[in-house]
Amino acid sequence: AEIFFYLTYQVGGLPALFAVRYICFLLFFVAIGLVAWRRNIFWNPLVWMAALLAFLMAYSSAAYIKPEILSFVFMTFAVSLWYGLKTASGEPWTLCYLYPVLAIIWANTHGGFIVGMGFLGAMGIGEMANSLYSPHLALPTRVRKHLLIALLMCAPLTIFTPYGWPYLKELVVG
Repeated sequence: AEIFFYLTYQVGGLPALFAVRYICFLLFFVAIGLVAWRRNIFWNPLVWMAALLAFLMAYSSAAYIKPEILSFVFMTFAVSLWYGLKTASGEPWTLCYLYPVLAIIWANTHGGFIVGMGFLGAMGIGEMANSLYSPHLALPTRVRKHLLIALLMCAPLTIFTPYGWPYLKELVVG
């Protein structure tokens, strides 16, 4: 993340860094807007009040030009991808393999990937529970199979950082 910020600064100085900051927040609102638009609730004030509340909660940690803001973007992407899988028509199983790509990039960008991996784990457990207890809510079998394979690939990929296993241990144990 620091290399990204350094190169951004070299190209455009402080205005470029601030542009990156606002683009990161804009991506969050675009994701919410797309979901609201697809569900025909775009103009509902409660949607935007909830978006504002989520923004204000995230603002304290992701408002500064620090690697945390990239974790904010990656988490937005992870949740948006999950929503896309849940609402897609057909069987978009190939999208599942964006999660391992996200995992390796996120692990090499910011330690907040631990929270993202927790989300991915909860998502996998939730999909398994849906398949057992609420099959009508579960992803199609083929998509679920590929999602679980992709999620299992995420765990070992997180040690492919310059620091290896000790980095993950330090984040978890302290």
